[in-house]
Formats: sequence, C-alpha cells, structure tokens
Amino acid sequence: SRRSLYFFHSNNERNLFLTMFDEALVKDCYRREQSIVPQQALALSNSELAFSTAEKVAAGLANDETRFITEAFRLLTAIEPGPEELEASRRALREWQSLPAGTPENARASFIRVLINHNDFVTLR
Repeated sequence: SRRSLYFFHSNNERNLFLTMFDEALVKDCYRREQSIVPQQALALSNSELAFSTAEKVAAGLANDETRFITEAFRLLTAIEPGPEELEASRRALREWQSLPAGTPENARASFIRVLINHNDFVTLR
C-alpha cells in the first residue's frame, strides 16, 4: 500500500529536487505540512529522477502492450485500468512511437512518466 521513489538524501548532499516537495530535514523527525503547487508537477515531469526511473521501470515490465499497460497501472497507481484507460493508453503509446525520435522504449518510458505524475501515484488514499 506504499508507492514511492527512493534515492539518497543527506545534509551534505542536498537534493534540490526535494525542496519543491517540502523536503524532510535529515536530522529531524516530525510531521510535515502538506502543500500542493503547480511547480511540483513540472518538477516531477521534467526531472532527471523521473526520466531515469521511468526508463528502468518500463524496461522491467512485460513486452506485450496490454500486459505492459496493466502492469504499469498496478505497480504505479495500485489500480486496474478499465477499458477506456487501456484504449487511451494504447493510443498514447502509438502517438509517442510516431514522433520523430519515437521508439517503443521511449514511448514506454513516456507512459511511465505520465503514471508517475498521476494523482493515484502521488496521493495515497
């Protein structure tokens, strides 16, 4: 019931990416206040962390398109994609592949980045 991206964070080597997300101080233990600002979505969409993580996650999922989409939804959002989500996901994968630099690998990584920004990945209910 937990979804997260894990990476190294220390006082000596602060990850500036975390400042956008109300970073927890390494030496403190407290409940952080919640904030939601548009810059968070932009940071998550365009960060090197999101790009490199998306490529690794995409490479570890099934090759079959439908299984890939289903596994990605389960892994990143903990939900089963419905028929409409499956069809929209297939269309998106085809469109990403039709771009000038489009490859199946790039399309799959783009799809994972979208799911990393999905509200059900970012928010636990």
